[in-house]
Amino acid sequence: IHLGVRPFVCATCSMRFNQKVALQRHFEKKNHWNRIHPCGLCRARYNTSTELQSHLRESHQEEIKQREELRNYYRNLTMKQPIELMITKSSRTHVAGAPRNLNA
Repeated sequence: IHLGVRPFVCATCSMRFNQKVALQRHFEKKNHWNRIHPCGLCRARYNTSTELQSHLRESHQEEIKQREELRNYYRNLTMKQPIELMITKSSRTHVAGAPRNLNA
């Protein structure tokens, strides 16, 4: 039974809500947080993280895809490089701290 009780009050505009989550949603939507969700790719700022995610999908989809491809490329490169470097170094020179007669 709904009794019409709205115990949750916005401290900024005095609007009342029956659920805490509704008050939080109102607080974000009405710019009471001064758009605390900035876009890292442009100067846009949003009231909610959901609005920011929508903006990223709609406005920066190609940039995000390119950045992910670059990130994956460098991640794979750095994972392979130490192994190749170790193989070439160990076959040519002695690694400090390793036993010298290892290949003998």
